[in-house]
Amino acid sequence: MYSCKEIRAKGANRYFTLCATAFLAIGGGGHFALYLNSDLLSGSTSVSETYGNPCLANSLDFDVKEVEGLWGFVYATKYEAPGICRW
Repeated sequence: MYSCKEIRAKGANRYFTLCATAFLAIGGGGHFALYLNSDLLSGSTSVSETYGNPCLANSLDFDVKEVEGLWGFVYATKYEAPGICRW
């Protein structure tokens, strides 16, 4: 059985999300809270300064079993830096 816990940003930085063609990352400041490779089949997790979270899986590196559609992606406008995900 899986459990869920809400983890809020600690205010240490603004590294909420980072998107690139090679990966999707959440959190930052030395390490990502959650990092998914572009194929969404593998990833890693670590403590991030952004959220102050614990490791989010049983090991630092993991294989993804399922991805649920929780995010939406948009192309950057001329007013936004490329690679930024908007919620």
